[in-house]
Amino acid sequence: TERPADIAFFGLITGRRSRFKQEFIELYNQTTQGALPVLRVERLKSEKELVKAYSNAKICPIVHSYHYEAAGEFHRLGDLRPSGCIPAMETISDDVFWTHILSQCGGVIFANYTDLPRVLVQQLMDLRQPNHAAVAETRQEAAMQWWKEGIHWDKVLRQLFNP
Repeated sequence: TERPADIAFFGLITGRRSRFKQEFIELYNQTTQGALPVLRVERLKSEKELVKAYSNAKICPIVHSYHYEAAGEFHRLGDLRPSGCIPAMETISDDVFWTHILSQCGGVIFANYTDLPRVLVQQLMDLRQPNHAAVAETRQEAAMQWWKEGIHWDKVLRQLFNP
């Protein structure tokens, strides 16, 4: 289904997140040169607006507040995943365990802080291609089903430790 917004990015705007947002906007504008609509960044006033924004967005980036060594922003996945937008998360320091599971089963895209703006722009451009969009939609449906069913720890641990 077509979503009118490319990105929904939320969280306390720390210096780190502000730099990320600025780098993404600059790269988005340089790379797309009119191929994508102009990015609009808004400040939301209520949780209702947050839910609507996530539901209207194609991709929802998640960036650590202060530094890479912080705990994963997993609560944001719980907030945004039911909306169906594709989560694109800054790689977490505990990526041996969670990155694999969340990307393979939950449809989360991971990239380090410096690569995330480029990864987001590339994903947005790919979603404009009909063949890629169809594959992405099928993958999203499978990921949404995984989230709906909940995490089955017995299967996850078996897959992780008995490859």
